[in-house]
Amino acid sequence: MKRKMDSRINKGNKLRSLLKITGIVLAVLFILWVGWIITFLIFINASACPRQREAKENLQSLYAAQMEYFNKYQKYASHSSDQNCFELLNWRPKRLPRCNLEILEWFLSNKNKYTYYCDTAILPALRPQAPCHYKPPEPSVTDNSFTIFAIGNIDSDPQCDVWSINDGKVMFNFENDV
Repeated sequence: MKRKMDSRINKGNKLRSLLKITGIVLAVLFILWVGWIITFLIFINASACPRQREAKENLQSLYAAQMEYFNKYQKYASHSSDQNCFELLNWRPKRLPRCNLEILEWFLSNKNKYTYYCDTAILPALRPQAPCHYKPPEPSVTDNSFTIFAIGNIDSDPQCDVWSINDGKVMFNFENDV
C-alpha cells in the first residue's frame, strides 16, 4: 500500500513540475510576443512618418518670423547692406526628428536636409546629400510680399523636393521627392 502511495505522490510531483515548466515557457513566449508587437508598431509608425516635415515646419516658422518682422517694421525682412534675410529675422532652421527612430540621429547630427532661400540669402543644407537639379523660381521679398523656398534631396535620387511659402501663408510643393 505504501508503494502505491509513493508512486502516486511522485506522479503528482512530476505533474506539478511539468505544469510549472509549462507556465514559465508560456510566460516567456508571451513576453516575447508582446515585445514583437511593440517593435512592429514602432516600425509601422516610423515608415508612416512624413519625410517632408522639416521643410514644412521650417517654412511655417519663417512665415511666422516674417509676420512678426512686418508687424514691427511695416515691411518684410529682405537683404540689407549688412544683414541678410535670415539674420534680420534671427532665424535658423530646426532639424526635427521625423519619427521616433530618428530621435537618436537628431541628437547626434542636428543636420538639416533642406537648403533655405530667402531673397538673396541662402542657408545651405548641412547634411550631405546627392545633388539634385532643379532651378526654382527666384525667391523674392518686397516691402509688401515674400516667397521663400526650401529645397532638398531627401532620398538620394536625382529628384529634388521643392517647397515654398508666401505672405498669404500658401505653401506649395513644386516638386515632390517622396
